[in-house]
Amino acid sequence: MPDTASLYLELVEAHKSADQMHEAAKVMQDAIEEFQGTTEEGCVTIANASVALHRGDTKLALEFLQSTGPSQTYYQQALCKMADIHLNQHKDCLAFAECFREMVENSPGPQSFMMLADAYMSIQEPDRAVEAYEQAPKRNLCDAALACKMGRALVKTHQYGKAINYYKEAVKGEDAGQLKLDMAELYMKLGQHDKAEKMLSQELEAKVDNSDLSALTARTKLLLLLSKVREKAGNIQASLTTLKDARDNQSRVLKRMAVDQSGGNMEERKVAANICQQMAEYANMLRDHDAAIRFYKEALAYSPEDTNTLVDLARLYMQVNDLEQCQMSCMALLKADANNEAATVMMADLAFRKVDFETAAFHFQQLLQRRPNYWTALARLVKVKQQTGNLEDVPFYLNKAEAACLCANQEAGLAYCRGLYEWYSGNSNSALRQFNAA
Repeated sequence: MPDTASLYLELVEAHKSADQMHEAAKVMQDAIEEFQGTTEEGCVTIANASVALHRGDTKLALEFLQSTGPSQTYYQQALCKMADIHLNQHKDCLAFAECFREMVENSPGPQSFMMLADAYMSIQEPDRAVEAYEQAPKRNLCDAALACKMGRALVKTHQYGKAINYYKEAVKGEDAGQLKLDMAELYMKLGQHDKAEKMLSQELEAKVDNSDLSALTARTKLLLLLSKVREKAGNIQASLTTLKDARDNQSRVLKRMAVDQSGGNMEERKVAANICQQMAEYANMLRDHDAAIRFYKEALAYSPEDTNTLVDLARLYMQVNDLEQCQMSCMALLKADANNEAATVMMADLAFRKVDFETAAFHFQQLLQRRPNYWTALARLVKVKQQTGNLEDVPFYLNKAEAACLCANQEAGLAYCRGLYEWYSGNSNSALRQFNAA
C-alpha cells in the first residue's frame, strides 16, 4: 500500500512539474478515494495540501493538514508542513511554534521536545529552546546531538558558566567529538585560549586511522579550530604551522574520498582551498610574500575559479610590484567574472602606473557605468582626467554619482571626489570645504 501511494504521489508531482494542474488534481482525487480510511490517508492529505499550496491557496492547504488527527500515522508530518506554511508563507512565528507545542501536547516524546526546541531556536527564542531541550533527557534521550544543541542554546542565551558545566559533563559520554569542538570554541569566545588549546591538543594526540574518512574530516576541524585559537591568542606563526597540518590532513581526506569514490568531493576541495587561502593571509601578515603567493596558487589548484582568491593574489602581486603577474591574475579573474569590480580597478591602476591614461580611463568609466557611486573608481578617474587635462569631463560623473545616492549630502565619498575635482581645478578653498565635509 505505501508503494502504491508513492506511485500516485509521484505522478501528481510529475504533473505539477509540467504545470498540468488539471491532471494533477484528477490523480489526486483518485488517490484520496483509493486510500480513504487507510494508514496512507494522512500521506495523501499532505500531498493534497502541497497541491493547494502550489496553486497559492495556503488557507485550503492548512484546512487539509488540520484534518489529520493525533491518532493518524502522518500526524507529525502534517504539523511540520503546517508549521512551514505559517513561517515561510504567513511569516507568523507564533503560529509556527504553536504547531510544535501541539505536537508535544499530543505526543510528548523526546523527539517532539527536540523539534519544539529546534523550532524555538529557528525563531530566535533560545530561552524557550533551553527549557524544551531540558525536557528531552528526562524522557530517556541523552545523545551527543541533543547535548550539542543544548550547549549551543545555553551559549545563545549567554549562560556561559552553565554551558561550560554542561559541556564538562556531556563530553564524558560517547561520540563527544563535536561537543569538545563546541566547548573549545566557547573557551575561545570567553578569551580562555589556554584552555581551548589544551582541550584541542589533547584530542589531536590520538592516532587517526587514515582509512577512516570520518575521523580524518573530524581531525581537519580540530586543526582549523586550534589554528583559530592560536590566532586569537596572537600567535600567528603557530597558527600558520597548525594550518599546514590541517592542509596535509585535508589532502588525506581527498585521497581517501578518491579511493572510496564517495560524494562531497567538491565540498572537501573547497575546504582545502580555504585552508590554503588562510595560510596565504597569515604568511602575508608575517611579510613572507613568496610563501603567500605559493599558498594562493595552491588554493587555486583546488578551486581554479575562486574569485576571492584570484583578487587576493592579484592584490599581492601589485603589493610586491610584480605588475605582469598582477595583470595575468586580473585577466583570469575577468574571464571567470567579467564584471568583477576589484579586477577592473586593478587593471585601471596598472594602466595608470604604465602611464597609459587612456586605458585607465576606459576601465574606470566602464565600472562607473555599472556603479556610478563606486567612490574608489570615481576618485581614480578624477586623477586620470587631471593627468590628461580633461577635468571638464568630471562633472558629468559627479552628477551621475549624486543621482545614484539616496542622501548625497551625507556621502563622504562624494564629498571627497568633489574635493579632488575642486583641488585639481585650482579652487583650494572649495576643495577644503568638501574634504572637511568628507
